[in-house]
Amino acid sequence: ALAVGDDRSAAVLLAVDAVGVPAAVADAVAARLARSHGIPRERVAVCATHTHTGPQVNGVVPLIFGEPVPPAHQDHLDQYAARLTDGLAKAAARALADRRPGRLAWAEGAVGFATNRRVVEGGRWVKFGEAAAGPVDRSLPVLRVTAPDGTVRGVVANYACHCTTFNGTDNVIHGDWAGAAAEALEAKYPGAVALVVIGCGGDANPAPRGGGAEQARVHG
Repeated sequence: ALAVGDDRSAAVLLAVDAVGVPAAVADAVAARLARSHGIPRERVAVCATHTHTGPQVNGVVPLIFGEPVPPAHQDHLDQYAARLTDGLAKAAARALADRRPGRLAWAEGAVGFATNRRVVEGGRWVKFGEAAAGPVDRSLPVLRVTAPDGTVRGVVANYACHCTTFNGTDNVIHGDWAGAAAEALEAKYPGAVALVVIGCGGDANPAPRGGGAEQARVHG
């Protein structure tokens, strides 16, 4: 989580390695922050990396599973939804408590691994694949948070590309390239918090795909 502003204008940005976060969870987190810190709903944003190898969240693209969820598994999903809500609220509270004087800086780079995934033939979409000539957004906006002495305290990066480096045969829990990027940033800047999320990347996949954790690390 990243919290900015004083108590009168505080805002919170949260990021989570999940395929998505439903409004019910985001609203529940915001309601807790409203009660505990007086932060209005419009100042709380919850972003997901859309990794396809994250835990399932109730109410978010259940069609990713190829078969009905057994009742015993659904019980686990219900427990996870409650834990996720609680974890997001606690992360936001920790960020709010850890606010210090500092500086925000913004810049924009570029990354090349996103590739349009909608193959068009004769003016019609025919299948998913790699459409090299299709539109993609390769911009990489980055927000940096530093202490007065220049120490990096936080980084927010956003890239418009699915977190689908892994394929359907990889039965693992992993943050994909966004999770790998966050880990790399936090390793480079000890003590900093990295939030890496995706923008309007619904038509973009990473290329190449496959290769598991190592390829996700390369993309990250």
